[in-house]
Amino acid sequence: MFCPSCGVAIAQPARFCRECGTKLAPPATAHTPAEPAVDVRKIVTIIFCDIVDSTALGERVDP
Repeated sequence: MFCPSCGVAIAQPARFCRECGTKLAPPATAHTPAEPAVDVRKIVTIIFCDIVDSTALGERVDP
């Protein structure tokens, strides 16, 4: 079995890919077909900067 997102080989039984964290569908059986993956996991970076007295500076200068 391989991860549908990153292609890494998956050891059974696993619920998530060990490399990218994608949730894996349970193995298909005669009674329960595998469901297509609808969730997408992405790596994001968030940057926040708080400058001292930036409110007063923003009120004085032109945007």
